[in-house]
Amino acid sequence: MYKKEDHEFTYPELPEQLKKFKQFREDYYNTHDLLSTEIRKAKKSSSLTMEYHIYLSLFEHHVHFLEILCIGEYFSNGSLSERLIRLEDFLPEIKTLMLKKTETTYFITEALNSAQKADDHEDYMYVKDEFGDAITDTEQKFYYLVDRIFRETKRAVKKPEQKPILIENKTVSPYEPVVKILTKHFNIEEIFLFNQQEIYSADQKTTVLYLLLISNKI
Repeated sequence: MYKKEDHEFTYPELPEQLKKFKQFREDYYNTHDLLSTEIRKAKKSSSLTMEYHIYLSLFEHHVHFLEILCIGEYFSNGSLSERLIRLEDFLPEIKTLMLKKTETTYFITEALNSAQKADDHEDYMYVKDEFGDAITDTEQKFYYLVDRIFRETKRAVKKPEQKPILIENKTVSPYEPVVKILTKHFNIEEIFLFNQQEIYSADQKTTVLYLLLISNKI
């Protein structure tokens, strides 16, 4: 709805975007394959605690890429459970994939963390070995989930659903008062209008605008 005069906001060309996306996707698959190989080695040597430790790293690997794909940033400082709960808003199927125990915990993550508890107490009995098959099955489903999100993201990049319509500041528009207020107080390059809602109360109408402001500094 607004574009600063003599300003051109550019995005990387599609081939460049796809090239970076391809490398990003290859990084995911390469690390997944390496960790999967280590898990097979741990199973072959009957080292369940080591197997669980590597599975934990593999789940964190899945979550890392899902965070970037769905949220745009990753949260490596949080626990696996905290990161999964955050992703539930974008991928509700995580609740069933990870076997939700309470609002903030999962059976699968508790089982994975039992390996560290066994190490801390130097007692193998702490390992929840009854979840071994469930962990293997869940990891495979997570792999399919990430693969699906990659494919959906690639389609969205190649065929965007819609583009915001820009109206240059020289064009008279009903949003001119809002534009003037914003540009008076902030050094704004562009303003995108994504949605508009009318709210009625006590014989008064209020217009709510959902805007995205593009600026070097706000």
